[in-house]
Amino acid sequence: MQNRLFKLAAVAELTVLATAALAVPADIVVRVLSKDAKFIGTSMGGMRVTLRDGHTGKVLATGLTRGGTGDTERRMHESAGRRAQLSDPSAARFSVTVDQPMGGAYCSVSQPRRQAMENDRLPDKLVGRSAFR
Repeated sequence: MQNRLFKLAAVAELTVLATAALAVPADIVVRVLSKDAKFIGTSMGGMRVTLRDGHTGKVLATGLTRGGTGDTERRMHESAGRRAQLSDPSAARFSVTVDQPMGGAYCSVSQPRRQAMENDRLPDKLVGRSAFR
């Protein structure tokens, strides 16, 4: 009985290790486009991106979008169609390489909390530099 349990545990462990060995690195790029406007990047404080495993919910990566707002001409032309490429290399993005096995992934975005430096704060109002970090 004990020998049988040992064999079962060994097979289970080898299966887990084999799955990890089969993981292929995936380059993931997330861009956040505001409705009928531009890409949200550094000048607007960025957007926080959280990438999670689709099965376990485990956080795979998190960070802020960085970069410019993109090419206005490319974004605003009328003949764009459904599959037009709206971004260019300068458009804000969050990039990460995930090298662990995952059965799927999902992403959520949120605006980071505004951060104010202590010396910018006066009673009940902000003055001076931008409140964005």
